[in-house]
Amino acid sequence: MSLSAAETWPKTEFQGQVVSFPEPIQLDYRLETQEASLLVQGTVEGKMLLTCSRCLEEFQHPVEFSVYEVFPLDPEEDEEETLMASYFDRDRDQLDLTEFSLLALLERLPLQPLCRQDCRGLCQHCGQNLNQGECDCRQEQLDPRLAVLSQLLKKSGPGKGGVDDGSTQEKNV
Repeated sequence: MSLSAAETWPKTEFQGQVVSFPEPIQLDYRLETQEASLLVQGTVEGKMLLTCSRCLEEFQHPVEFSVYEVFPLDPEEDEEETLMASYFDRDRDQLDLTEFSLLALLERLPLQPLCRQDCRGLCQHCGQNLNQGECDCRQEQLDPRLAVLSQLLKKSGPGKGGVDDGSTQEKNV
């Protein structure tokens, strides 16, 4: 038996990520019974909106994957009833492919979604999206291991026992 459907899915949250779907998701499945099980195979296609983990901008991420799952029809074969309990209503003899497809899609979410591979992210000082242009922050490249020394110099300053780098006093020649 073949099944094809375009479904509109609601916005959902999964592992701290908010996922929405700007257009219907296309489901194409073929269902076959094999002995005491149901074979479900097919494809899921569409687009989802994710938030980039570097620049925090929302972007469209294409979705296309294949599904292959065997559902045991005999409750004794699925001792814990973990697989079938989630998707199969034994009283009405119905399989919920929408929930099954949504969870299959969510399992494939990238851990750190990126709007593009070369995303530059946000300036760590002012929050400017560096993909849209440079910021006006002073770009001081300081080795993090020396950051404590830099703070020490700022606190003591010239004339207070600190190190004088010559930038604040006039030099007599």
